Amino acid sequence: VTCRKPEGIPPSTFVSRYLGEVYLPYRWFELQDAIKKHNPRAELNDFYNIVLERPKDEAAGYDVLFVDAAHKGAIASRISHSCDPNCEAQIVSSNGKLSISLYTMRHIRCGEELSFDYSCVTESQNEYREAICLCGKNLCRGSFLSLADGKAYQQVIVSHHNFLHRNAILLRAGLEPVAEEDLARLKEFGYKSSILGPSGSNAYKLPDWMLKWISLTLKYIEVEETLLPPSLVEHFPKLYTLETAKLESRGVRDQRVQNLAITVSKIKHILSQPDQCQKPPLFVLSPKEEVDFFWKGEASVLKRVTKLASGELKRFRATGVGKVPGMLSRLSDLQMADAKTPQEAREKLLAIAEILEELARGDGGSKKFAAVIDLIRMFCFTKRFFSCNKVNSFASSAVMCKKHVMYSANSKE
Repeated sequence: VTCRKPEGIPPSTFVSRYLGEVYLPYRWFELQDAIKKHNPRAELNDFYNIVLERPKDEAAGYDVLFVDAAHKGAIASRISHSCDPNCEAQIVSSNGKLSISLYTMRHIRCGEELSFDYSCVTESQNEYREAICLCGKNLCRGSFLSLADGKAYQQVIVSHHNFLHRNAILLRAGLEPVAEEDLARLKEFGYKSSILGPSGSNAYKLPDWMLKWISLTLKYIEVEETLLPPSLVEHFPKLYTLETAKLESRGVRDQRVQNLAITVSKIKHILSQPDQCQKPPLFVLSPKEEVDFFWKGEASVLKRVTKLASGELKRFRATGVGKVPGMLSRLSDLQMADAKTPQEAREKLLAIAEILEELARGDGGSKKFAAVIDLIRMFCFTKRFFSCNKVNSFASSAVMCKKHVMYSANSKE
């Protein structure tokens, strides 16, 4: 798309709206999954879509929509990317409706190509490598995508938001009430009725545990924004100063907030299904459930330990001399005994571990029971156990239409 006006186009001039089919985040990713299944070899999709982010200062707050101009659109969707663009996309509010509009950033000469920075982010290394930028500018980054999972951003995640931290947040969300601090944080990030309330025409409101989980995740995003700049400077001193690192961490923050909004959309879709479980994903075991887990259940620790040690115990029974018969008798008595409380079950399991350890010492320091003993002690010294609530599976309505199939087929060629 080039400028044909002899006098050119002045700065701050409206160029075109970015029009297309609008998708809620969950529906957009269902479509992308369907397209990838139809065309599994395609790593890089054509970029005719753009994200419309509701400003957090809007009455309904921040939210995300996807605008797909692949089949229906205007001239804005055909303007190329540039790392040093002469146009920019802006969110415009008119008569209570939001749209994405392109405006010129400087004077554009006759014959000059119009361009804007796509500002796209990917987590795929292959997609990033295939996204070769051909803008030819001095400031060209080499790719029209930014890589979101770069090693530079992983330092804080590894120490403050790893697998255990994320599960702890899920567990806390089901145990702790929503506090004023949580509500204030949601408001600060613009997470209001648009994200937390109904999804489209579906009058579904998020349960309290979801509000708590979102707040705790946003709290990590706040922590990361503070810790990331000095981490970037420490690990990549040739790439960052403290000021550039702060700008980078702000961009990471914005991307995390957008990704969280997309995740919330997907969870809302799941939870809003008929007869869907509304309970928190994780729950702490009750005393009775703990006793079943340790002692009485079909897959209890006691039964697993007994099965693991059975082979060696048979050998001891066949060849046992001296104290061995007495130890095996004590072991059998413990296994047949009842345990009424979690503490009682733990104590009996630890007593079993001591007998196995004693048998191993009498066998010349055999390490046959080492794994079983370690397993018992790991479980017995674990303070809290939790399990997960079952979520019902369901099938979404068909998302790929004839136009998508034809477009995907053309992309293969």
